[in-house]
Amino acid sequence: MDDKKVKIESERYSIIAGPNKDTIFDICKYSFDSRTKIFAEFTIAIGYAGVISIVTDIRITSIQHEDGSGDKFNLTGYCTTGLPTSPAKDVAYKPYKFTAFYNSRSREGHITFI
Repeated sequence: MDDKKVKIESERYSIIAGPNKDTIFDICKYSFDSRTKIFAEFTIAIGYAGVISIVTDIRITSIQHEDGSGDKFNLTGYCTTGLPTSPAKDVAYKPYKFTAFYNSRSREGHITFI
């Protein structure tokens, strides 16, 4: 048996717009209900050139209160997004696992794709 550890590459991006608190909880509640589709998007900034990407098909599997404010959350789940795959900024839309910090009041935060 090979005991080599698999390196997981990830990069953190800024969330510049996203859904409200109620939508976050609805996404989690209906993540695996095939009859219900909750529409929501996170808009993320990629680099400093003003390039943005949209995170869709969000399935939140875990919500954790980050502090006592009631507006800040640590999220984990699955989504689809387009990220640059080379310096030429080619975009490939594919599924990712994610972790995120999200402030539902300011609708900003950061997200890491795994």
